[in-house]
Amino acid sequence: MEYILKVLMLGDFAVGKTSLVHRYVENKFTTSYLRTIGTDIYSKEIYSRDEKDKYIFQIWDLSGDHEFRLFRREWYRAALGGILVADLSRPETIESLHQWVEESQSNAVPNFQMVFAGNKLDLLNDDLSHPNVVKFKKVTSKWEGDQYIVSAKTGIGVAELFQALFNRIITS
Repeated sequence: MEYILKVLMLGDFAVGKTSLVHRYVENKFTTSYLRTIGTDIYSKEIYSRDEKDKYIFQIWDLSGDHEFRLFRREWYRAALGGILVADLSRPETIESLHQWVEESQSNAVPNFQMVFAGNKLDLLNDDLSHPNVVKFKKVTSKWEGDQYIVSAKTGIGVAELFQALFNRIITS
């Protein structure tokens, strides 16, 4: 069987949503930054352990710009889960995660699965005890969803992040 699993990348602008998707789908990282206008859609095929089932992970990379807020409502339609991303080097993006959770709860299907990504660990010298990492863990512990400290640049934790969302969706 073949299944399409629509998932969303959510978070403020420039937190690294697109970089995380590129690292996961293509195993690439680029330092050139192109702002996402609206949404970009990527896909990756995943097979069950027995290879009988094929899952197409359809990843919608949504703009974090405030002016796209009204459009995003429509993009939640049929989405089964999302990765809510914060930039660990910008604490204000950690604080704004509550807005993304609220937006998801207002617009998504009732069983919408969430995982949280604290991205750009490389900018903190990979220091897992950094105050911003501690803050990320504390803030995201309020909601149900796995927490991952990742770096799109180095690839640390990226595959595990997407795998966690995939597992949450197929077991929910």
